[in-house]
Amino acid sequence: WCICPDSIDDSSLIYSFGVGFDISFDLAIIKRFGAHVHGFDPTPLSKAWIQRQLTPINFTFHSYGLANYNGVANFSLPLNHGVSYTMSLGVDSKKEAKCEVYRFATILEKLGHEKIDIVKLDIEGAEYDVIPDLLEKKHKIGQLLIEFHHRMMKTEHGLERTRQTIKMIEEAGFSIFYVSPRGLEYCFLRQI
Repeated sequence: WCICPDSIDDSSLIYSFGVGFDISFDLAIIKRFGAHVHGFDPTPLSKAWIQRQLTPINFTFHSYGLANYNGVANFSLPLNHGVSYTMSLGVDSKKEAKCEVYRFATILEKLGHEKIDIVKLDIEGAEYDVIPDLLEKKHKIGQLLIEFHHRMMKTEHGLERTRQTIKMIEEAGFSIFYVSPRGLEYCFLRQI
């Protein structure tokens, strides 16, 4: 992940949605800036994994996920994945789980946060449904880091959905400042 470090320091708040078995980004932010990272992942494999980790005091794990509604979501572990569950429908899966999810606004309220400096989304295809809801609170977000999962869609319209979502984000006042070489991770900075 690439960030714009100009406004990140030890008072910064980062929301990292989609932990899986990897908190290297979260730990690097904490080590470099002393920021406070909140990791979110409701899936059973991730919850069990994080319990075995020694995490710094600046890392807080929440065993619920992000959605465009409050409640319970059906998650599937695709046949070709070892840890990354998805809320996408129609995925051939080897495991299923029902997990607690909340809207972005609800999470802000639950945690008592007014402003999030960085929101990272690696949520296996759910980003398309979540982003419109998240943008309702765009004034509370400094940077958006998103991995798009159009490759997981079973139709040829996946890439077009990513293009439309990027356009929506830009129209909400965010500018792209980085795209990964593989073209899946996009980083946006809110223009004030």
